[in-house]
Amino acid sequence: MDKEIFLAYLYSASISSVSYAFINRRFREPARAWGYLVASMALRVPIFLAPIPLVCLHTVKTTAIIVVGTVFTFTGITWAFISTSLSTLIITVNERGEKDTLLGELNAAIGAGTIIGSILSGLIFKYEGYTGVFAWSSLLVAISALLYYKAWKTLIT
Repeated sequence: MDKEIFLAYLYSASISSVSYAFINRRFREPARAWGYLVASMALRVPIFLAPIPLVCLHTVKTTAIIVVGTVFTFTGITWAFISTSLSTLIITVNERGEKDTLLGELNAAIGAGTIIGSILSGLIFKYEGYTGVFAWSSLLVAISALLYYKAWKTLIT
């Protein structure tokens, strides 16, 4: 199982890498970056919920591979939008001297989130299985999308 999880992560990261070049050229203004950020976070809610029926229905392996592949494709694409949006906002909204520090803090937060998220998902899986992992992930992403939306409407960009 660990091999499959690693391969899914590698696939998603590869999709993100390919998506960056296309996405990065599409927007530079803060208003567009906010819109893409909120939309990408909101899209992750159904993306993360999609595998739950597979777990509950014990579907055939071929169907599971197709659905999980689709889920990780869209996870990779939305991650490219999220990370590009965050970097764009930091670069365009903040003062010149703060940008380097803030980009470093963003990267540190992403790294810490990856580690903490992996640990928490392992614990959730232990007690609630895959259904719990996908449900909790969707809930946290929904909360994040709402917080980003509120920030977008509150902050002057």
